[in-house]
Amino acid sequence: MHPDADLVVSIALGRPVDSARFKQVVQVSPRHWMHQLEVHSAEDLDEQVAAWLAEAAREAGDP
Repeated sequence: MHPDADLVVSIALGRPVDSARFKQVVQVSPRHWMHQLEVHSAEDLDEQVAAWLAEAAREAGDP
């Protein structure tokens, strides 16, 4: 799959997130879901994305 944006952020979470913002959501293991977010501009990196990244960091063991 070729992205439509110059930057694609992959966010690994322990649950699927139902959001039209994700280009693709794939279950990569029984407890992990990979979410592909295409970033078209700096405005795409908002509080919602920051919350997803913080959740991913917590799940990865980052305090």
